[in-house]
Amino acid sequence: MLPPSVKQALSDYARMVPKASEVSPKPLSPAAQRIFQRTVSLQILETLPAAPHNPNINQTQPLPRTPLPKPNAVSPTLGERIDINKTASIRFSWEAVPNASSYQVDLYRTSGGTKALVKSWTTPDLSVMFDQFTQVDLGTFSWQVTALPQSSDKESIKSDPAVSDFEIIKAGTLQAPSMKKLPAPQIKTPGEKSSGSSP
Repeated sequence: MLPPSVKQALSDYARMVPKASEVSPKPLSPAAQRIFQRTVSLQILETLPAAPHNPNINQTQPLPRTPLPKPNAVSPTLGERIDINKTASIRFSWEAVPNASSYQVDLYRTSGGTKALVKSWTTPDLSVMFDQFTQVDLGTFSWQVTALPQSSDKESIKSDPAVSDFEIIKAGTLQAPSMKKLPAPQIKTPGEKSSGSSP
């Protein structure tokens, strides 16, 4: 604690000296000069109180969250060709991932190295069905499945996606080969003249 006389001297000094915001400082008055001479050698030591120790604060850094294992894509397989003339739908399926609560499935149309999202699902199941062929063209597609952690899981994040490419084709309908009907053989009896002009 500072003595009252020192507090008063500092207060008078702060009131009389020019402020930092003033462009041109004012000259010190005789009273301010006397206060400055009395306090110029004054040293004030102030010790800040130590912060109280709180045992509830955890000083350790939180551990980094690890991604879930990558799912194993089952169907369609890599490079599979799906003929929409022979099937009315495509079932995307994968194997279960431990501690996953759901899965995100994304279907992309690929062309020239670019991807365009066709449809996305989030499901707790291990498969989804796609039957909207009117929304897609024939060509190359890519699908991926990502495992999502449970909301209560504070140690995990979503997995890396498992990616698989396939192709949608529309093969021509095969037709049975046509058989030309041969004319019935004609049997001639003795003495029967053949039709046509005689030589």
